[in-house]
Amino acid sequence: MVDLKKLLKYSKEDSLIRDSAILFFSTLGLNLAGFFFHFFMGRVLGPAEYGILGAIFSLLYIILVPFNVVQTSITNFVASFKAKNQIDKINILLRRSMKRLFFIGLIVFILFFAFSSIIANFLNIPVKPLRFLSPIIIFALMLPVLRGIMQGMERFKALGINMTIEGIAKIGFGILFVVLGFGVAGAVSALVVSYLVPFVIALFVLIVYLKKKNESFDSKEIYSYAIPVMISLVLFTGLYTIDTLLVKKFFSESEAGLYIALSYIGRIIFFGTQSIALVMFPKSVANFSLNKQNNKLLKKALFLVTLLGGFAVLIYSLFPKLIINILYGKNYLAIANMTGLFGLIMLFLSLSYVLVYYNLSINRKRFVYILGLFLLIEFVTIYLYHSSLMQVVLILLGLSISMFIALIIYTFKNEKTINNNSSV
Repeated sequence: MVDLKKLLKYSKEDSLIRDSAILFFSTLGLNLAGFFFHFFMGRVLGPAEYGILGAIFSLLYIILVPFNVVQTSITNFVASFKAKNQIDKINILLRRSMKRLFFIGLIVFILFFAFSSIIANFLNIPVKPLRFLSPIIIFALMLPVLRGIMQGMERFKALGINMTIEGIAKIGFGILFVVLGFGVAGAVSALVVSYLVPFVIALFVLIVYLKKKNESFDSKEIYSYAIPVMISLVLFTGLYTIDTLLVKKFFSESEAGLYIALSYIGRIIFFGTQSIALVMFPKSVANFSLNKQNNKLLKKALFLVTLLGGFAVLIYSLFPKLIINILYGKNYLAIANMTGLFGLIMLFLSLSYVLVYYNLSINRKRFVYILGLFLLIEFVTIYLYHSSLMQVVLILLGLSISMFIALIIYTFKNEKTINNNSSV
């Protein structure tokens, strides 16, 4: 019989489980708000307009890749500085990054706004929501600097609160703007506000790190590290977004709306287990910086994702109609037979996500070829074979399982060769 007291004591003492729990419940709040946002929009806007919003979100995931690149890169160096007690370097990193990324974000914002009509024509959506979306680019580059500091310093409570505030702002302003009659443009505007509010709060929380220090370091290391991070995250983001863009292109607006609903139900698993990889990452970086073994940390992270994700897949498979009715309503029941399968797709993507972050934490880079290969296969296969939504789902299932196996082989095959100059 399981001793609950011992289990709770172990959970509190084990930093991966404890910090994962903190960030899990925080990201749960963010994700619940995000999914409630989608479920609300799906009901209020209807399948056709929700299909437009879904296409914008798929584009947004690509736009926000720099968010993850910046946060991951900052986290990597902050965790290393913290492990080596080089705190003054964190101040330099924060101030320098904020200044440079503001100007980069401003330039990209202007370009995106200027070319928004071309993008809208390609996606077959109205241009107005894209123009309302464009300011998010600036905050998508600056907010992750602040969150990267929190994550690297392992201040998971502060990070979790900041993410929860983002979720509250998104759903609050989203409902407000749509009720006021702004439609898809209002929903998109709420996203911009949801980045602005936590940015201001995070800036206040970390203001101590904005004080000028005489310490310096070579920032070229950050840029050289950011390149493989950017490539890997762009490719990985493409793996769970390119399908929705292709479905929007080849299927009717109504079918595309159904598929996007299916996709977001499945992504509950991916985003729900994401906290485990985010907690594992700085701990793995710190261990690697101090030449400590990481094998147990990785296996524990994979086990936790499998446990949580597997339970969710079971629920999806047993009660698909109940879940769809609660989240989207009876107009979306046509996807009930695909809900469990899509949950399984997201479970394997979640496991692959852990492996990607683990390899980044120990400076391995060649796994990007695996991601690139499977993204290419996904694009070509769906482009050629899309007779039904079920066919698309089965293609994704086969690819997600195959990619996970390939990443497992790559990761553990090279486990014995880890060193601080690893680029395997």
